[in-house]
Amino acid sequence: MPCNERCGRIKFKMNGTPMTYYMCAPYAICAGFGMAATEGLTYNPPQDEEIEAYCCSATDNCNVDDPNIQINTTYLPTAAYPTICYGGIWVNGVPITNSAYGLCQGECASANFLTTFAGQTHNATIYTCDPVTMCSTYGIKNGCGQIGNGVTGCCCDYDGCLDPNRGGGNFNPLRCYSGISVLSDGILEGGDMFCSGMCSSLSTVVNSKNVTTYWCAPFDACRYFGLGLGGNDNCNSITGADPPVTGCCNN
Repeated sequence: MPCNERCGRIKFKMNGTPMTYYMCAPYAICAGFGMAATEGLTYNPPQDEEIEAYCCSATDNCNVDDPNIQINTTYLPTAAYPTICYGGIWVNGVPITNSAYGLCQGECASANFLTTFAGQTHNATIYTCDPVTMCSTYGIKNGCGQIGNGVTGCCCDYDGCLDPNRGGGNFNPLRCYSGISVLSDGILEGGDMFCSGMCSSLSTVVNSKNVTTYWCAPFDACRYFGLGLGGNDNCNSITGADPPVTGCCNN
């Protein structure tokens, strides 16, 4: 997959079986392990020394260390628009790396597993970006499922949908208000509805009256106009609109 950060891998054991998770690792994660610019070095976090982390960027696919893996150099299919995903590694409910948010040309994903070190069991979760292959292979869409021997994977396709700082995966159906308001005329009509996109609004002035419509907008529509990017970037002026229109998207 295309990666604007560093190629990374995490090794661990599940029920005594060695396993490796390959990913595009945010710089913040690598920097937290002291590997912001290293090549060929590994790191075992003291919170769980059975985990081995590795980051590199010298060559394409430099994180693959198994000669039996046939690297697919074909450009993998990605989402039409990038998704903002949380990246980090948590052990026993505590982050052991710096947290990072980045644009993902795919879906937000996580892998949860148990490891044992010094006779103690540790619950570890990797949060990262998936190029859609893991999610599609195991049929996971905006939810969680088993992806291996005791490994639980989660996948979702909207901004910040897998963020442990906000309680982890939030896969409850989104509900949005749909309606219209012209407060100067006492008009405020609408109701809530299930939404598979983003809660949105369009505001403008018609005949000197402030008019706002509320609706459920597709992700692509919000991304096209640069809306719903988080924080102050949830709203923006709609380019080319006459009269001027302000649009907002949020989920």
